Amino acid sequence: MTRAYVEGLRRADPITLAVLTQDLIRKPLVKLDPRAICDLLALSESEAISGELARDLRKFKDQMLREVSDLPDGLRLGDFLAELIEVGAGRVPASLRTAALERSLTDETPETVGHRARLVEAFEAQEPDSVTVTQEPEVEVTKTRAPKPRSQSGSARGVGRGAAPVKDVQRATWIRDDVLERLSHYGLKGIKQSVLVAGAIHRSPYSNLTPSEVVGVLKVLKLADKVDLSKGRWSIRTAR
Repeated sequence: MTRAYVEGLRRADPITLAVLTQDLIRKPLVKLDPRAICDLLALSESEAISGELARDLRKFKDQMLREVSDLPDGLRLGDFLAELIEVGAGRVPASLRTAALERSLTDETPETVGHRARLVEAFEAQEPDSVTVTQEPEVEVTKTRAPKPRSQSGSARGVGRGAAPVKDVQRATWIRDDVLERLSHYGLKGIKQSVLVAGAIHRSPYSNLTPSEVVGVLKVLKLADKVDLSKGRWSIRTAR
């Protein structure tokens, strides 16, 4: 079973994180790659993140720690401890270290005892790595002239030439949910970029939403392997 993981979470900006983490934080422990669990819990402990994203990450942290405490004795718990060893001690945040070791203390099966000893040694030798939250999205953008004000019909002229970063987490999350919902109905055929962007602007609760903001979120979703762009059309990425 392939478990969910997104590279680069610890170096992303809050806007990009709001887009990339929405699917991850809704998944249970068993459907997440241990690297993703470590990265998200580390982010939940970072003071650089605030607002709705911080609240979502704290809820996710509480859920993950409960699921760790509920891991059954024997092979399942032993496998989880082995995965933490493989991830590397530096990547495992303080909260997960404590939860994993406390859970293992009540299981004396050989697998768990051996992995627990290795984890204790590794954690004592290395402190948890820090998290670097940047202030601007890392999506590459092409500098273009400022977009023309949209007409009443929600025109999206000039969309394909550049993408300015979205400056508000709530707006980015709304755009993300809207475009994914629309694309989910079109399969591999996808939607032409100008149509997708114009539709998002038309449905938006924000009167000043720009084409560049929508394209910026689409590019972040592409980096996260959620969508594809081919011949000017966006589509949901299928499993490969």
